[in-house]
Amino acid sequence: MRAREHLIIPMVRTARANVAILATLLALTLNVAHGLVDLKFGSILPLSFAGLSDLSASIQLALDLAVSDYNTRVFNPLNVNISIVYADSQFTPSIATSYARQFAAQGLLGVVGEVGSGVTQPVALELADKAILQCSGSSTSEDLSLKQYRYFFRTIPPDSVQGFVLGQIVDTFGWKKLGLIYQDTAYGKGIMTNLRAHAAATDVTVLTNQPYINADDYENAVKALKASDARIIVWTGVYSELVDIIPIARRHGLFGPNYVWIATENAISAIDAIRSRILTGASSADDLGSLNGLLISTPVEGQGSRYDNFSALYSSTYNKPVGQYSAFFVDCLSIMLDGLTKYQNTSNSTWNDIAQGNFPRDLTVLLKPVDGLTGLTGPIHFNTNFDRVGRYEVLNFHQGTLTKIGETVDETYNVQRNNNTVLFASGTPVVPTDQPVLVPDWFEYGHAVSVIVMILYGAMMGINFASLVTVFIWRRHKEVKALSPEFMIIMGLGMQLSYGAVFTLIGEQTTVKCMARPWLYGISFAIVMGCLIGKAFRIWKVFANERLAAPIRFLQILRLAGAFSVGETIILLAWSIYSPLSPSLVANKEKGTFTYICVSPEQSDVFNGVIFGYNGLLLLAATYLAVLTRNVPSRYSESKFIALTVYSLLIWCTLIIVVSYSAGAATTLVFFIITFGVLFVTTTTWALLIGRVILSQLTKDLADEIASLPSTPKLGRPNAMGPGEGFKSGSQLPMSANSTTKSPSPLASQMLRGDISEFPVKITSSWISRWERYELLFTLVPVARLALRPGASENASGRSYCIDINKVQATKANVKGVKNCFEIVAPDITLLVQATCEEQVQEWLRRMKQAGCLRGEDSTGRTSSAPGQGCGSSHRIGADVESKGVKDISSGEIIGK
Repeated sequence: MRAREHLIIPMVRTARANVAILATLLALTLNVAHGLVDLKFGSILPLSFAGLSDLSASIQLALDLAVSDYNTRVFNPLNVNISIVYADSQFTPSIATSYARQFAAQGLLGVVGEVGSGVTQPVALELADKAILQCSGSSTSEDLSLKQYRYFFRTIPPDSVQGFVLGQIVDTFGWKKLGLIYQDTAYGKGIMTNLRAHAAATDVTVLTNQPYINADDYENAVKALKASDARIIVWTGVYSELVDIIPIARRHGLFGPNYVWIATENAISAIDAIRSRILTGASSADDLGSLNGLLISTPVEGQGSRYDNFSALYSSTYNKPVGQYSAFFVDCLSIMLDGLTKYQNTSNSTWNDIAQGNFPRDLTVLLKPVDGLTGLTGPIHFNTNFDRVGRYEVLNFHQGTLTKIGETVDETYNVQRNNNTVLFASGTPVVPTDQPVLVPDWFEYGHAVSVIVMILYGAMMGINFASLVTVFIWRRHKEVKALSPEFMIIMGLGMQLSYGAVFTLIGEQTTVKCMARPWLYGISFAIVMGCLIGKAFRIWKVFANERLAAPIRFLQILRLAGAFSVGETIILLAWSIYSPLSPSLVANKEKGTFTYICVSPEQSDVFNGVIFGYNGLLLLAATYLAVLTRNVPSRYSESKFIALTVYSLLIWCTLIIVVSYSAGAATTLVFFIITFGVLFVTTTTWALLIGRVILSQLTKDLADEIASLPSTPKLGRPNAMGPGEGFKSGSQLPMSANSTTKSPSPLASQMLRGDISEFPVKITSSWISRWERYELLFTLVPVARLALRPGASENASGRSYCIDINKVQATKANVKGVKNCFEIVAPDITLLVQATCEEQVQEWLRRMKQAGCLRGEDSTGRTSSAPGQGCGSSHRIGADVESKGVKDISSGEIIGK
């Protein structure tokens, strides 16, 4: 196959064009003067619009030459003259439609033009109202196929074909990733819309889609192409735009051996323009050289003997080759004239009748007879919409030469390669890849790091599962049952989700992975935090308020914990439906890597903020409850382990989020932070809440770790009170060195021994009141006292109290939901004590009253009582008795300690 050379189209001066128009009008005037019938046509072209004036001038010269040839060979011998009136649209729809109205008023038979689809459409609507024929040789918008443009036809195939042919070129070389840059007009959008549809149907990915409106947009569009790292770039637009885009793309490194540019036929004019600009210094040879390897899809413009004869006449007349699109516009005029000629030959109409507009305007009637006409662009066939069924050829530009490397076959427009060699920018036929040279910045499943991570996570998943099975088997053990095995199992399953999320971090990100990760982490966090809040709330409810003995059932706490998971689910569901995460390519040119990050098309930051805010509230609620219950003794709860878990989650989750966001695009660093951070915090949570219980059971060391409910009848201590046991005497308490040696009375003898019992006590005068276990030590010498010290299982650092009995009030207390309580009121402290049974309450009240009656005892054994304070008195004790008050004592100062 022969190489096709496209030479430079020199600028046509406006003055020269005007002279040609005047000469044409003068000739028309002379012809009409000789009695010829004048068939008037119009042409609307952007004759003065920068970037299209040269193209329009070439079309005008070709039409003038065709009219002259028709008059000489065909019409003048028939006493008919063909004339064309030209109008400059300035590539502006309003100006073009104004000329269309003028042409309609003048009774012109048909209009040739416009060049661009965006201007052609309003002109076609204007001419349709007057039933005037219109034809364009370059307007390709699919919208012009609509029936509302019923008097419009064209000699160039529509955008749907051009977009399909571009897709065929991509398929021919096996490329699967593209970057698009194009003029944001009906022409550019029409072609690219069809190309994207073809790409979607053939599993080709469009990495970036960059329309531009004017020159101000070129820089940003090129930057976006660079950022996408597209190696196969498709362009369409006006040739002057490509001339300006090329140096910008060169500056950003978008040309060279690793890139291939594919363009529509306007690139041919861009090549010619760059050649011309090199002579004036407006462009450089590097601009032209950067186009080496360019592939061009172009409709076949000239073929056959008719075109050869016209091309030779054009070259001899104007001393240059036929300009781009010129042959299509000449065919527009030829079809109108041939259609009118066939109508005149087959009807009784004269040429004068036709000149007056008396001919059928229906395209079906007028153009059907000429279907199959051989024009300058080859055989002309129309489809039902009067769109041209044409042929395309694929050209390869290299070292200043355009070589035909393929063409479309019949009406399927499938591209068939010929035997010519395609030379790319490298100067070789080696097809560049559409994949970037950048290496992926993520760990595949077979990578050593991924294997280690999966082994660690898999091991913990196995250990966690085994511990859950063990908890289920031991669920009826007294110690395990006290810690709510149901909650441990639920939390363990939640942790499994957190462990399993690591598999969404390994390998290339996909839409499924992107959205699965927040679901797994979110639900896992909500389950664990919900259970922690539920357990901490139960501890607070039991030990830090008045309902000590009120049972808080598992289902109540489960509903509370489940509500938090429901809230998390609602947020994630809204996120998944409204703005789901999907992978987006991010390239790091400096490091030579690329990766995919998960982003939302809409409101990504909003949903991130909502999910972080919601989980932050859960974390704060758990932290608050952990602080409130931090001093509850481990014998009665696992509060300290819950607190440690909450503090760990608070610190590590905050660190993971902050450091991950600070790392930005450093995806490898983010991977390490998230994988090992989540592994640490999840494993720590498991160890504190589940692992320790398993270990304690295995080592049989549960004495200080298993909680006991406060309403348990037996406290497990030798000197504890059981139901109906009354008092059990403790060891003899030391007497004062100053006490008398005389024999005391029977009452004094009984009270001298002292008694010790352990009760749940709430110090209600404290600003934070809670139930705790205290030992109550009741003594009479040297004065009647009631000492409180933390139970043997309590924290040794807890406060102890010593109260003088001679100024207290002791009464039975009626507390809602709590039975067997009595209240002790002293000047500086108020105590609420829960006994085991009603008999125990009465016994303590009796003893307290007796002690309150004994202000002192002399050697005769006589007692003195305050008025109304006899042993049988039912009044409150010590209302007017002197007292030493209340004082704090250290554990070493407690009597009988």
